[in-house]
Amino acid sequence: MIRQPFLFNGMADTAKCRVEAEGSNSLIFYSPYHPTMVAQLKNLIPFADRKWDHDKKAWLIAAGNEKVLIDLAWAYFKEDLYIPSTKDSVIPTVWEVIEVRYLGQTKERDSGERTAFAYVDREWKVIFPESVLKDWFQVLPDIPGGDSSLYAVLGIRKAATLEELKTAFRRLARQWHPDVCKESNAHEVFQRINHAYQTLSDENKRARYDAGLMLSASLDAQYLREPPGYRAPLRCGMIFCEGEYVLGRFVVSKIFDWVDITDSEGRVLVTSWIMGDKEPVERWV
Repeated sequence: MIRQPFLFNGMADTAKCRVEAEGSNSLIFYSPYHPTMVAQLKNLIPFADRKWDHDKKAWLIAAGNEKVLIDLAWAYFKEDLYIPSTKDSVIPTVWEVIEVRYLGQTKERDSGERTAFAYVDREWKVIFPESVLKDWFQVLPDIPGGDSSLYAVLGIRKAATLEELKTAFRRLARQWHPDVCKESNAHEVFQRINHAYQTLSDENKRARYDAGLMLSASLDAQYLREPPGYRAPLRCGMIFCEGEYVLGRFVVSKIFDWVDITDSEGRVLVTSWIMGDKEPVERWV
């Protein structure tokens, strides 16, 4: 079959597939349902670059995947797809207070960036870049062996006072105590939190540890290796942040505050995700 040019204005009413621009880096892809095409779309477009919009009954697709949409429209519907420009649109930066019920570990995406998805309103619809999380939790560069600093374990800055150390320890101990947290590594994380506090709360031990950090920082980068993914010290909370809405998801660019979720009785929410479950386990302590 000879491919005919697609005249968008003349065929808008009869075309099976169409694409609309949404913002500066998103597209809305409308098409008839075809199970094989949907499987191909999911296979060819990374999860972070696509989202099904139930209200529009269409796919939200990140810009950069235009060729995939063009090929799918031709392969399954024999249509040449018109792709509108997204360059003239601007996505506004907005400020939001987000109630995160669970935050996962960062993973490397197809773009090369490492991000973590957050579970909000029963959907994975908020994205935290690893750099944003590390900036908020005052994470120092990883030391040789891929370990995080003891300051990173507690999510505090290197100049933290003893009172700040105590506050951070109590907060994280409550979140990760094995009697409450049902994460598979809760016991291990709780031990790291306790070790970090015992070391940094002792003036002499802290001085020796800081000296070791300085030595580690002086080593050549060739001796450092990337850890598999960053896990923020906290898994839930009310987070005040700024970011942009992309594909119906909120991509965080900066965190301004992160407080615990509490109920009317003053109890704090602790969440865990057990392998195989569809939702996090929630407990109030």
